[in-house]
Amino acid sequence: MHSQMLRRYNVERLGNDLSLTQPISLDDENIVEGYFPKLYSTNAGRVWGTRQTNSVLQNIDRSDEKVLIQDLRTWRDRILEAIDLKYILGPNREMLPLTIDLLGDVIESSTLAPNEKFYGSLHNLGHVLLAFIHDPLELHREEMGVMGDTPTAMRDPVFYRWHTFIDDIFDKFKVSLGPYKWEELIWKGIQVSSISVKSSLPDSQPNTLHTNWMESDIDLGRGLDIRRGPDNGGPVWASFVNLNHVSFIYNISITNSGQIPFPATIRIFMAPRHSERNRRLNLSNQRKLFFELDKFPHTLKPGKNEITRQSKDSSVTIPFEQSFQQLEKIVKFTDDNIPLAEAVCSCGWPSHLLLPRAKPEGVAYDIYVIVSNGAEDQIKRKGKTELPGQNCKESLSFCGILDDLYPDKRAMGYPWDRILPDGNGNEPLSLSEFVKQIPNSNVVEVKIIHRNETLHRDGGAPVGMELVPDPEKSRPSSPIPSRSRDGTPPRQPVYPPVPNWGSRPTSPEKPDFGSYREDGVNTGGRYRFNFPGRWRLGREVSPDDKDDEGWTHVE
Repeated sequence: MHSQMLRRYNVERLGNDLSLTQPISLDDENIVEGYFPKLYSTNAGRVWGTRQTNSVLQNIDRSDEKVLIQDLRTWRDRILEAIDLKYILGPNREMLPLTIDLLGDVIESSTLAPNEKFYGSLHNLGHVLLAFIHDPLELHREEMGVMGDTPTAMRDPVFYRWHTFIDDIFDKFKVSLGPYKWEELIWKGIQVSSISVKSSLPDSQPNTLHTNWMESDIDLGRGLDIRRGPDNGGPVWASFVNLNHVSFIYNISITNSGQIPFPATIRIFMAPRHSERNRRLNLSNQRKLFFELDKFPHTLKPGKNEITRQSKDSSVTIPFEQSFQQLEKIVKFTDDNIPLAEAVCSCGWPSHLLLPRAKPEGVAYDIYVIVSNGAEDQIKRKGKTELPGQNCKESLSFCGILDDLYPDKRAMGYPWDRILPDGNGNEPLSLSEFVKQIPNSNVVEVKIIHRNETLHRDGGAPVGMELVPDPEKSRPSSPIPSRSRDGTPPRQPVYPPVPNWGSRPTSPEKPDFGSYREDGVNTGGRYRFNFPGRWRLGREVSPDDKDDEGWTHVE
């Protein structure tokens, strides 16, 4: 999963004319990138730590964490040596043949690790090392940075540098396995004749996809400790803008030359065609950028098969509603399946990030499809066919099946997880050369165009809720127009008395911080801000209020 996330991140970088992510080196202790998360959690009472530009990695010696840089270097060297020797040492110095699963147990140290004392906890303690880089000796009693917690780590650019370092270790192991054999790639009698994609945008050209901005609303009652209802202030919603794409359809033509139907697995990938300098990528570099768009089973009848597949059905993604809004409605909780259903339903890549943003003039990508033998891909499930209480779309490619085997015998990312052969046993120079030798695969060039417009997602805040301006962006000299969800001008609110929270300048403009009854009771509001923003709940606040008491910081 981390490998796919890194590929997706690097594809986004190339689409913005940025170079590929460079791995962190434990031998070069300088971290160039600074990071200031501006996150504050009232529930945990935590202010997330910051990292100055050009911070230096140091040994961590705190009351709750102790990490030596030299230990990480030693564990790294031992793991790389194990890859070269093709075995690791067990707890009794026995030699255990190295597999991808065993390597994962060693790097992602857990109770499954065969010899944690010798190989350490490279990945996890690397996060700790970076999370406390701003206060390694606890001299200032600072909290850890976002790299120290799973829900926040991906916000920090250094997350991708650290995971590039980790992913390079796994890639070294994959390269040591050599290229795939032809029989592991070719499925005789099956041919992918053509591939095309069609956007749902009217009058869109074939093989042209579109991205745009989407304004979405989320009910803050789930993610934050806000117990508000009609009797105590009304609901609270937040509005934010995120990347989205116009839905599209894959059209794949596959010929089965056999006389009987065959179960098949259809795998769809995407990668950029050019580097940040607009040079055509060779296959060696492009291989590490192919990220999975979809993977699904299909029965191929004899003869020609015309297959259509909706982008929203991707095996990688989960819908927006599962990510943010409607988990309570999607999952019927009972006492014995809350952890099970919640874990599965909330795991996956956001559907609105399926495609990279690209540019207004368009960016060229390759969509690659390979069809593998479904009978050879299937695994024997050790668990039940359906999870109890689960009623949501699964992200099988990223999250697998809870408490069961990964539902694919082939490696994650196959066939792009390993180097690829050519006729002489070397890696082919171009994607077109590779495709010619694998009839059960094909490629098509597509263009993604970014439409620099913002649409509003349906199913958000209830009709009639006023918008609350962002206090950081409001200016007293500029009147703040308020509008309702249905577009009609709301009546002017009546402001309740304001408690004395300290000195606060007088503003000539009273912002609309929700709708109020004539008796001064707040009936709720829709808080509008672009993250990072500042908002205060249940209080009438002026845009130029400088009193920080009671603010909740959100990014």
